[in-house]
Parts: sequence; structure tokens; C-alpha cells
Amino acid sequence: LSNASNPIIHPDIRKHFDGSNLTAFETMITHILTGRHVDGYRTGKIICPDQPTGLSIVTAVTDWSSPTPSYAEWIARDEWVRSTIALNIVDIIELGLKDTGSAKELWDSI
Repeated sequence: LSNASNPIIHPDIRKHFDGSNLTAFETMITHILTGRHVDGYRTGKIICPDQPTGLSIVTAVTDWSSPTPSYAEWIARDEWVRSTIALNIVDIIELGLKDTGSAKELWDSI
């Protein structure tokens, strides 16, 4: 996660999703996430690995762009992606979007 930073919020609120600008919003979000090599969390191409049970061997930290993160890495990276999407939406509740769950679940509710 060393490549992570705070979720990216576009400074121009007119670029945020308001229910009427999906094409522009999708383009913006795709550029942001692709630039960080994490668009697969939004699309579902990077799937959540099984949660370890009992004692598990600690694996090496994977690169931020890895398509095969550990369970803990997947949770953290997916939350970064979900937050980046959510924080660029004008009013997630008013629009009736899914504000819990994975980045893909949020994206699919748009």
C-alpha cells in the first residue's frame, strides 16, 4: 500500500456525478483509477481473495498494481477505489446509490 494516498477528489464540483453526467463522470473516474492501476476493483476484474482462516502465513506485500493482492490488501485498495468514486458524487444518498459494500457494488448502482 505504499503507493496509496488519500482518495482523489476532483476540485471542480461540476465534474462530480449528479445523476445527469454519467459519461463525463465515468471518463474522469476511469482515468483516475487507471492511472493508479486499480480500475479492476471498479470493474470487478480484481476479485477479492478468500479471507484467511486460523493461522495463516504472512505473504509479501504486493505492488499497488498487482492483480492478485492479499485479502487485507484487497480490502484496503477496494476501499480506496470506493472512496474515490463516492467522494466525487454530489449526493450519494439522495441519488439512491449503494453507499456500503465494494467499489464494484457502488459503481453498479450508478
